[in-house]
Amino acid sequence: MSSAFERLHPGIQQALWDMRWKELRPLQVRAIHEFFTSVEPLILSASTASGKTEAAFLPVLSAVAGLPEGSVRAMYVGPLKALINDQFLRLEDLCRHADIPVHRWHGDVTAAAKQRFRQSPGGVLLITPESLESAFINYGTQVPRIFGGLQHVVIDELHSFVADVRGVHLKSLIARISQVIGHQPRMLGLSATLADFDSARAFLDHHHPERVKIIDDDEGSRSIRIGVRAFPRPRPAPTKDDEELKQVPRLATTALEACQDLVAIAEGTQRWEPIGEPINDETALRNLALDLASVFRSHANLIFTNSRGLGEMLADELNHIADEQRWHRNPFLLHHGSLSKEVREDVEHRLKSKEALSVFCTSTLEMGIDIGSVHSVGQLAPPWSVASLVQRLGRSGRREGESSILRLYSLDPPPGPDSKMEELFCPQLLRSIALVELMLERWLEPFDNDPFHFSTLVHQILSLLRQTGGTTAEKIHETLIANGAFHSVTPRQLGAILRTLATNRLIEQMPTGELILAPNGEDLTHGKDFYAAFAGSADYSIRHGQVILGKLPVESVPSEGEHLLLNGRRWMVVIIDSRSMIVEVAPAKGRKKPVFLGTGGTIHRKIVEQMRGVLAGSDVPAYLHQDAAKLLDAARIYAAKAGLFEKPWLSTAGRCLVFPWTGTKGMEALKLCAELDGIAFDAGNLSIQYRTDEESLRQHFARVAARRFEPFALAAIMKSRHKEKYDDLLPEDLLDLSNSQRTLSVEDAAQAAAETLGRFINPSSLISSKDTSYLA
Repeated sequence: MSSAFERLHPGIQQALWDMRWKELRPLQVRAIHEFFTSVEPLILSASTASGKTEAAFLPVLSAVAGLPEGSVRAMYVGPLKALINDQFLRLEDLCRHADIPVHRWHGDVTAAAKQRFRQSPGGVLLITPESLESAFINYGTQVPRIFGGLQHVVIDELHSFVADVRGVHLKSLIARISQVIGHQPRMLGLSATLADFDSARAFLDHHHPERVKIIDDDEGSRSIRIGVRAFPRPRPAPTKDDEELKQVPRLATTALEACQDLVAIAEGTQRWEPIGEPINDETALRNLALDLASVFRSHANLIFTNSRGLGEMLADELNHIADEQRWHRNPFLLHHGSLSKEVREDVEHRLKSKEALSVFCTSTLEMGIDIGSVHSVGQLAPPWSVASLVQRLGRSGRREGESSILRLYSLDPPPGPDSKMEELFCPQLLRSIALVELMLERWLEPFDNDPFHFSTLVHQILSLLRQTGGTTAEKIHETLIANGAFHSVTPRQLGAILRTLATNRLIEQMPTGELILAPNGEDLTHGKDFYAAFAGSADYSIRHGQVILGKLPVESVPSEGEHLLLNGRRWMVVIIDSRSMIVEVAPAKGRKKPVFLGTGGTIHRKIVEQMRGVLAGSDVPAYLHQDAAKLLDAARIYAAKAGLFEKPWLSTAGRCLVFPWTGTKGMEALKLCAELDGIAFDAGNLSIQYRTDEESLRQHFARVAARRFEPFALAAIMKSRHKEKYDDLLPEDLLDLSNSQRTLSVEDAAQAAAETLGRFINPSSLISSKDTSYLA
């Protein structure tokens, strides 16, 4: 062992010997030396399975070993209960020889265990932000005693907290603890994916971010193997609301044949061949399931989806394929947030026991939950961010000498006569390639900071009043703003929020000047739903007999007699008990695609710019399978035929189709600018079709490029303005100010407009006004 080992407490040393550690990893050696030779906050940035947790806790536990009980000495904050349970077991082994008590506090821990901890706090506490909030709400007067001797705070998965609602909530709670106990604990952050170190530093120490020291893992990068496949899926059948009910073209049964047909059609050597009926989604689903079965039936694999519904449909389809083909065992399971804790824990346990399973999952397994070694990662449709792709890929190749393996499927619908222009360019395939290229360049999205977080401030005002029983506006400013997490909020803005809360009868002022919770505020802060600063939903428990299968939001529960899919099984709704929020189900033969609430993610401008570069380029990445390469070729032919990169827009008959090539927030700003200028439009994911003539659009874009549109004014006309939990309790002007920062980007819109105008050649060179083939 190195000299770093000698710095550890004898009990921790003994634990490492008993665990048969032969040596400390370089990251752990550096972290131990840095911890004991400085007092600054630390960030440990390293890939999954690099020993980050031990790198932080070996010195932290050595520092608190031997200290008397009576107060928590070190606090670990994790984003997931499952992650906390994993770390609890790991820390128990380390702490046993040093006589350091380890406690956990989250929703699944028994009330008796929590009571024992409150009566005799000490050692290490593992907790979620929401459970920390519950300590303030329910045991506010005990906070000074429980946390009085707190010395160290370790935040795991730091990237998931920075600039997020839960992160601001956590920052506020830690700041409140620091003020109550009279000192600032030393902060340590752990993360596998960090690019924006400035924001991460500011998260740990807002006033002196330069003090925060970064310890990067220098063990070198793992090798990675990447394959991108295109799996064309049928377009949805046209609806009665479509302008023209065009028939979907014939599509070959295999992805490769479909791509070859598409190239021929794009080159003009083959025509669309209409058929009588739209292609059935069942066929595409089965083809995809068969392909997944051929690739993922062996080894342990994680298959990430962007929606729970797709995972459920594929798991169900694979159940039936397994029965038809008489598989010895079906290795395909599910893991997502709508499944019960027992179902998820069973999957985690089976993975950890090295059972060869392939699990359809969402972000629930993106974090660092210990599930053992995973052979490969599948991704069905590209994720929204490079950071998410990197995090998911990091679940594979954790053993020394193993490669990380990624199999990414783009699921673009095959183009047909009724396709929108952007659909001809296979946007999922373009985004898949763009994400991989940016990942290989080691680029990650910067954190998207909202400087205000007014909704979370409302939550913390109510929490503080519940904790203290009442306080003054000046004390609220001192606690939450001057010394808290909401540094950008002005006294005027705080005053406006307090007046609005009073108007809504959530708070009231006593003759002494103190603010207290009014009856509505007492009711709001009374339930467990208040512990979270983020918006949740009212969920029904789905039950078969005495077994809870999972939960669904009220909006997603089918009517009695209808079918649903959950955990890859088919069920029929028997009884809906609205009073107890329970849905009784029974096994069924019929199936209906489940509806899970959720929204698409935010795509950064750089990703869309990279997509444009891929479409305009000629290189074919080596990691593309033959089907994906053919589809990319077809998309490029379509783009060239349309003159997509030679003209500012494609115009005909009083309409102009523009591809701004900007991110989600820039697109939102462009749409609002058009609305404010009175220009009708139809927006896709990559394009906007303006219902106006070229000269009017040119003038409009000139105004956008010159930033003549105020973000505040654009936010005021948004149709859906309430984004976060307590947005409905904000003054209108502060709600608009918040949305102008978190939802749209006038800067991105201005850049897109300027670049579009910069491509302008000559109006006479634009496509003939008689040609409407390229418009939706």
